[in-house]
Amino acid sequence: MRGTALITASLCLAFLTTAGRAAESASAVSVSARLLPASVAHPPIGVHPGARGSFSASFWPLGNMRAARWALATRKLTGPALTAHIHTGVPGRNGPVLLTLCRAAPCNLGGSSFHAGLPAEIIRTMRLLGAYVDVHTKKNPRGELRGQIAFDE
Repeated sequence: MRGTALITASLCLAFLTTAGRAAESASAVSVSARLLPASVAHPPIGVHPGARGSFSASFWPLGNMRAARWALATRKLTGPALTAHIHTGVPGRNGPVLLTLCRAAPCNLGGSSFHAGLPAEIIRTMRLLGAYVDVHTKKNPRGELRGQIAFDE
C-alpha cells in the first residue's frame, strides 16, 4: 500500500469564547478538499498517473470547547508521505502552515487516530485568508498533492 494513507484524527480544543467570536463558535462547520498534483504551486516531479487524495473535517462546539474530526486519504504517491499540513493561502500561491495534520510514519498508517489542541480561531482564519491541504514526500518536499479547502455550508 505504498503511498496510500488514511488518517482520522479527533481533536478536543479548549478555548475561551470572546464576544466577537461567539456566533462562529456556536455552530458546526464542515470542510473538504480534493487533492491533486496539478494544484501544487511548484509542479511536483515524477508523479504517478492517478495520484490524488481527499481531506474532510468537521468542527463543532462542545461547551466552552471545540471538537474536531478529520480524515485524509492519499493514493499513488511517489513514496511515503513525510508530512501533511493545512496552510493559509489562495490557489496557486504558497502560504504559512496553519496546522500540521501528520508527520512521518503516522501519515502512512491507515485508520490511525490522533488527538491535539489548536486555537479556536482556525476556522475564522481559514475563512478570511483561504486555506489548503498539502501532502509532502521525499521526492516532492515542497508538496506532491494539494487541494483548496471548501466550506460545506
